[in-house]
Amino acid sequence: MKVKVILKDEVQGLGYKGDIVEVAKGYADNFLFPKQVAVRATTGELNKLERVKEKEKKKEESKRSEFEKIKKELDGKTFKIKMKAGEGEKLFGSVTNKEIMEIMSESDIKIDKRKIILEEPIKKLGNFKVKIKLLNDIEAEININVEKESEDK
Repeated sequence: MKVKVILKDEVQGLGYKGDIVEVAKGYADNFLFPKQVAVRATTGELNKLERVKEKEKKKEESKRSEFEKIKKELDGKTFKIKMKAGEGEKLFGSVTNKEIMEIMSESDIKIDKRKIILEEPIKKLGNFKVKIKLLNDIEAEININVEKESEDK
């Protein structure tokens, strides 16, 4: 005999949180229910699932619009970083995600350094385009202007 259940967590080989699956009654009674990873797919539980999904959808839409605003604010913006440099415009060290994050935070823009996408660290003076992945499909592109730090300090 089979029963329909709603998964409360991901169950390997069965499905993800919120999925409605049909499983053997014994599997549900002896494994899924005792471990509290699923509940019976009753009308009440299905209604609750719909409300939760609707709430998550609204939250996601709100998050998207917030990231769209951030993208508009960031796109094309230029940040200057001063670094010590030697011969041939080579930097002593390099500009990494951390430095970019710090220079952005000085302009009151808080971005996690893991969202800054550098193909490779910047190791010379000049202008560079850097992508910032805000969401899976929302990316902003900023300009990083690496200038030579004056030596008369």
